[in-house]
Amino acid sequence: MTKIICKFLYTSLILSSFALLSACDGNTTLTSINDKIDKPPALPKTKTFERPAADDNGVITYPNYQIAVAKKYDTVRSMANRVGIPTEKLASYNGLKPQATLREGEILAIPWRSTFLNRSN
Repeated sequence: MTKIICKFLYTSLILSSFALLSACDGNTTLTSINDKIDKPPALPKTKTFERPAADDNGVITYPNYQIAVAKKYDTVRSMANRVGIPTEKLASYNGLKPQATLREGEILAIPWRSTFLNRSN
């Protein structure tokens, strides 16, 4: 009796699969389905402002913070010496090691505002 029920279910599954597949027109692709899917609205286009020029020490001062822009072959240590703050403080504030090599143009946040940083060499 159990074998008969299993065969019946198996046959029903196969027949229903064929019935479902026969309903497809054969021309359905992901591209044609994509046309029917709701898409989120496009993000508004906003302009970004250019970064201000750095002073001779590579420091850019904003109203609430300062950053230092790395020069070619800079390390955290050389940048800290150039802007006049302790190497360990600059490194830990930015999550880096003092001997870390920086890429040209890379920026580091300066941990405090300093009048020394506003002077040029």
